[in-house]
Amino acid sequence: KIIGFVNIIKYNNVIEIDHFFIDDNYQRNGYGSSLINYVINKYYNEGYYMAILTADNDDSPKDMYSKWGFIKISESYFIRRGK
Repeated sequence: KIIGFVNIIKYNNVIEIDHFFIDDNYQRNGYGSSLINYVINKYYNEGYYMAILTADNDDSPKDMYSKWGFIKISESYFIRRGK
């Protein structure tokens, strides 16, 4: 059973972690931390020395991201005008 996923974008020696998701029924059990640790260790061992995590402002685990060592570096806003 798939309980979560993460999308990894690789460029130069940097990975971008995007679309990180753990099913609500499995959150707060260490699965997210295990997945992130696996990803970072795997790509670090392959020569990727920086990880960027892309998150929405309303992502519920945003406090968890800082516990994993990520720091907020910027915000982006996109606006769509009406017809």
